[in-house]
Amino acid sequence: MKRIQLLQIPIFALIALCLLLSETKGIAQSKEAQISINKSFHELLNTPNDTLKVNKLIKLFKKTAKQRQEKYEIIDSAINIAKSILYIKGIGYAYYEKGLTKRKTFKYYQGIHNQTKSLTFLRQTTDTLATIKCLNSIGVGYRKLNIVDKSFKYYFSAYKLAQEYRYSPSMAVALNGIGNLFIDTKKYKMALYYFRKALNMELAINNERGIEYDYTNIGETYMFLGNFDSAHYYVEKAYEISINNGKKNTHVYELSTLAKIYQKEKKYAQSNASYEEAIRIFKEIKNKRYLANSYINMGHNKIKLKREAEGVADIQKGLSLALQIGSKENIIDAYTLLSTYYTNTGNYKKALLNYKKAAQFKDSILNETSQKQLINTQVAYETYEKDDKIAELKAAEKANKELAERNLKLLIYGGIIALVAFLSLLYSYLLHRKNAHLEIENLNIELKKQMCQIEKNSENEVAFEEKIASFELTNREIEVLSLITEGLTYEQIAPKLYISKNTVKYHMKNIFAKMEVSNRVQLLKKVEAES
Repeated sequence: MKRIQLLQIPIFALIALCLLLSETKGIAQSKEAQISINKSFHELLNTPNDTLKVNKLIKLFKKTAKQRQEKYEIIDSAINIAKSILYIKGIGYAYYEKGLTKRKTFKYYQGIHNQTKSLTFLRQTTDTLATIKCLNSIGVGYRKLNIVDKSFKYYFSAYKLAQEYRYSPSMAVALNGIGNLFIDTKKYKMALYYFRKALNMELAINNERGIEYDYTNIGETYMFLGNFDSAHYYVEKAYEISINNGKKNTHVYELSTLAKIYQKEKKYAQSNASYEEAIRIFKEIKNKRYLANSYINMGHNKIKLKREAEGVADIQKGLSLALQIGSKENIIDAYTLLSTYYTNTGNYKKALLNYKKAAQFKDSILNETSQKQLINTQVAYETYEKDDKIAELKAAEKANKELAERNLKLLIYGGIIALVAFLSLLYSYLLHRKNAHLEIENLNIELKKQMCQIEKNSENEVAFEEKIASFELTNREIEVLSLITEGLTYEQIAPKLYISKNTVKYHMKNIFAKMEVSNRVQLLKKVEAES
């Protein structure tokens, strides 16, 4: 036994040494890459200013973005040189890449700001495909910010332009974007309509990457509808295409979606088996956003499987990664799951702490439902801190009363509730059956109206949010400022946003500070000046 233990020591030491050497090698390679990029950048700066130089700078910046070592001085140099030689297309390309990188690093407003500039220049060129691509990308940015109307505007502009020039892949991208907007607003049947339309286009041109993407979207939509057989069918078809495309590890996204479907089916062990394989690949390709999401969902599954300690540890791993990269959605999901877990286990102090942290990453003011949830958590925590014996007596008395009342109500109203529920379901079914075929037509009419309105707007129109983007206001502060510019009082704003007058005043105080004014008159003048 002693001999075996002695042999284990050098083995563990060897493993540790290998890990250390591997990490050191990775750091060395990263430094070598940075040195190579810096060298190429300085060499390019010493060459004559021409279109070729601008294109090479853009390409070099894309390389840094791919390595997640963004060097914005490279792309800014490309923009300045392109402006100095009046290379309009180069200015457009550079602003596009800068905005795309900002969006991918979760700086959505900055991404939109740069790509809106790109659009202004690209529209002066003959590169229609780049213009369509930029329109779609701005649509994505607004969708990430949950600004649905603006997202529709750009997606439909992209679709219309692509349709005019018969660019089917770009039309399909726009349709998928619109479908995702319906997913975000929980109109799943409408999402299916647009995803299927996109799929038909991709099938017609045999675009395997697009077909794979559409199958995944359709499968995920069926998951939200609770049709798990169809969800599995389409995602597995996408998985098969990805496996056979000859590219390493691209199937990991379908694997992640399958894990979500199993989770929705409450097949938590199967879900985790898929997540474990996905995590291995996400680590390999260094996709921290999806890696964080996988850890968080796997932790949720483990809690459901009564492996609470492991589950909480996985959620914490995912949260740590999400905080590193600023992935707002994953941060909110992690804190929310932790808050729910601690609430269910009676640890109200931690539940409240995690809920408040989740709220910090949401809009600057919580909506009405969230406020109620926060108040309930706060009350639960405060009640827990009171004398245990008094709380137990009150709880017992309340439970006895509720039990007696519940039994009486069940006897009297049970039959009535069942009848009302049946009649409601029957009415809903008949109404749905009668109007289902009109839904798509009515929506298309509405969307066509939106497109007509878009055409009437000036091409140089700058959104209100973009005008004041430099002041870094939150979404809710932008809403308050917009209503102030319309002449509304605090009393009028409060009910419109479902908040109190004091909360409006709180946001106005933040707005005054950020915009460096001291009263409403100065504020309105400053907004007018920015316009």
